[in-house]
Amino acid sequence: MKKILFFLSVIGIVSSCNKKLDISPTTSIPGDQAFSTDENVKKALNGAYDAMTTDYLLNGDLQLYSELLGAGDEIMWTGTYNEPRQIFEKQILVNNDYVASTWNNAYSAINICNNILEAIAVVNKEDQDRVKGEALFIRGEMYFEMAELFCKPYSAGDVNTNLGLQLVITPTKGTITEANYVPRSSLAETYDRILSDLTEAESLLPEENGFYATKYVAAAILSRVYLQMENFEKIQ
Repeated sequence: MKKILFFLSVIGIVSSCNKKLDISPTTSIPGDQAFSTDENVKKALNGAYDAMTTDYLLNGDLQLYSELLGAGDEIMWTGTYNEPRQIFEKQILVNNDYVASTWNNAYSAINICNNILEAIAVVNKEDQDRVKGEALFIRGEMYFEMAELFCKPYSAGDVNTNLGLQLVITPTKGTITEANYVPRSSLAETYDRILSDLTEAESLLPEENGFYATKYVAAAILSRVYLQMENFEKIQ
């Protein structure tokens, strides 16, 4: 009798565990639901800001990289981590986790924006311009920061032949396939995309927007872009 009761207890525990484990993830939702409503799109927009401001991007590492890459005798890297040392010595290996994380986080932010732009019609009419402007701003800003880090300067050679970035402007959803691996554009094409995104963002964004992007922020980044291009013209 005891053996029978023990056996039934085990079945009950296993059955109970199966029910508890057979649940949907609480930290993510399917893509077709994530951008299906006004509320969800706006939540995704907050996610794009979050991706843009991770430690690997605007919250520190982009500034760290610029200091390490531009360092002369007045700055030395004395830390124990090899990844920043590779950047300082300008001998970056393909398995550098710092650089890979910067790249991945930037394209994650870009992909969120691509999904938002595709789903903009579900956003409340009175908010569509602002939401679209913020998504374009984030995408343009990410491409600009990436271009400064991973491409040659605008003034270095022919912008039509020097390589730019992989310009992904349509949403990546579900399983990644070969179709998602687009070739690198020219540097001129990359800057055209940056200018297009930021110029349209400036026209759509409000002058005041709380802690989020405004017309003036987009104009400030545009000024940085034009400065790069003006320096090129002066050299020519």
